[in-house]
Amino acid sequence: HVLGSAQIAVEHRGMRIVASGDYKRQKDDTCQTFEPIPCDIFITEATFGLPVFRHPPDTEEIARLLKSAAQFPERSHLIGAYALGKAQRVMRLLRDCGYDRPIYIHGALAKLSEYYQRQGIDLGQLDPATVDSAGKDDFAGAIVVGPPAAFADRWARRFP
Repeated sequence: HVLGSAQIAVEHRGMRIVASGDYKRQKDDTCQTFEPIPCDIFITEATFGLPVFRHPPDTEEIARLLKSAAQFPERSHLIGAYALGKAQRVMRLLRDCGYDRPIYIHGALAKLSEYYQRQGIDLGQLDPATVDSAGKDDFAGAIVVGPPAAFADRWARRFP
């Protein structure tokens, strides 16, 4: 479900056991496609496995974000996304939907995002969302991505 994810298959006496962490079945340009492996036993994490979890199509959500950014150019649009995988997926989806402006990122996302870029995942121009060295107005109309924990911090309260 993120760049570098893996699953393992163990075979012993004709039985195959496959273990995997999170995975996704939909297309995602930031990681390899999940490959189902025939097995006798499949061990997996199923955080969102219940039928109650029906996430809307990602392109529709990005379209809503871009529409809001266009309608409210005086406002920053803050997106909470985990530093590994989710943030890079949001950035790539923004690029796929035609967003070509800089995306401002919290420092916690920088190294992992740089790694994704080095691995050939084009996230476009990423700039630091450092409010200490910039005025609030510098982020008007900007899309800012940060880890969910940062939104409880004073960092997030400094954006218009």
